[in-house]
Amino acid sequence: MDWIAAYHRLTELIVGLVGGSDKLAHVHAGLIIYVGAQIVLRTRRANGLALQAVLLAEVLNETADRLFWGSWRWADTAGDMAATLLWPSLLYALSRYRRSRWSSVQPAWATPPRAAGLQEG
Repeated sequence: MDWIAAYHRLTELIVGLVGGSDKLAHVHAGLIIYVGAQIVLRTRRANGLALQAVLLAEVLNETADRLFWGSWRWADTAGDMAATLLWPSLLYALSRYRRSRWSSVQPAWATPPRAAGLQEG
């Protein structure tokens, strides 16, 4: 069995379940992978590894598309990359910004006990 053709059929099935829009499927996939990676990695917001997981998954997906079609379809590839990475990238950037603002504004005594290494008790 050709795994590339099987993967392509699976992605077409998923696109059909989402509502027929390839780009909307990419948006959903990017968010699912980003949140799933954060859960698996047991991290808080703004984790670069979660964003890298989305990028890796999309690169692998586009490579599979290239193997299926026999050549790069650059307009489609660029649109798919943008749709997949947009919201995870914005969530990552917003969380990084908010984290840096919070740490620069809050006094040291406002750090929660768990973050300060103290036990609640």
